[in-house]
Amino acid sequence: MNEQIIESLIKSVVATLPEEHRELYEYIVDLEDHLAQESQTSQEFLSLLVKHSPHKQAAMHFNLEYGETIKLMRDIEKEIDHQINRRWENRVWIDFTEKVRQQEGKENANRTLYFLSIL
Repeated sequence: MNEQIIESLIKSVVATLPEEHRELYEYIVDLEDHLAQESQTSQEFLSLLVKHSPHKQAAMHFNLEYGETIKLMRDIEKEIDHQINRRWENRVWIDFTEKVRQQEGKENANRTLYFLSIL
């Protein structure tokens, strides 16, 4: 799948989560993204994850037990994955090639254009 499509799907699915799940997910992902930006290598990123533990920070921030935070985050990620897969299975590709050729003429005769609809 295209990275932009995946990001768009994730954002749309996260927006549908219950508020407390969405807030926890976004909090942890934001912390992880910040650490990734500070890192030069994957090894450095892993070291920063261990050192700063976004899940521990989230547990303290949301007044949850660490183990509960880990389990809840795993459940949220499973739900996101499930919804993305369901939406991807229901995708529809619509071929607009002929309409584009009719409108643009022969200059783009080799061009193919599709519209992707994800329900």
